Amino acid sequence: MGDDVIHSGELTKAPPLGTGVMSSLKRWQKRHFILRKEALEYYADPTALKLLGVIHLPSVTSLQMKCEHPQGKKYEHMFSLICRDRQYLLAADTDSGRVEWVTKIRSCLKPEVAEAEVDAGATGDYMNFENVRQYQTERTSVSEGGGSAGAGEESDTDDGEPTVVAKARVQFDFTPTTSKQLELKAGDLVDVLDNLSLWWVVRRSDGKDGLAPSNFLEEVSE
Repeated sequence: MGDDVIHSGELTKAPPLGTGVMSSLKRWQKRHFILRKEALEYYADPTALKLLGVIHLPSVTSLQMKCEHPQGKKYEHMFSLICRDRQYLLAADTDSGRVEWVTKIRSCLKPEVAEAEVDAGATGDYMNFENVRQYQTERTSVSEGGGSAGAGEESDTDDGEPTVVAKARVQFDFTPTTSKQLELKAGDLVDVLDNLSLWWVVRRSDGKDGLAPSNFLEEVSE
């Protein structure tokens, strides 16, 4: 793992907090995190060699000890890292685990950031494979005796696939009024990808995703 590892362990990572429908479909993922002096890396598991993403700590503008997420209610021990154009939501299994992670990460941040109070979080999507690949190259040069890793923007290729949470039968024809809504016909069977609000995210048999009013749908058993 390297002599520069400050802390490591498992955290649950929220998907990017974007504004599009597809951003809301990505599921929360268990990931193995490694904290170094200037970066928080994450991998699929402790044995994985492929770097899925990296949060460059010099780009962090705020660290929030407690936070909420509309699709993360079951994750009680969340904390947030807010970067220039992205907010990362992470959850530990226990409150003591959250405190330990926050304390360790705070020790790596700039003093003015570590001590600052959070006023508001930024949102956005970062799916920049080039940044991950560049960081991997820099980490390799460090392990081989080269220079230190740079402090570029955060990056993320860990987008995952939507999870089907239920099946539903369309009760009435639905005609969309926005580009994010999905046209449905009465009798259609659809996959439900998110049902935590009045508007559900569903997928038709042709593979197209979108929003539909929950009162037009009825869950059915598999």
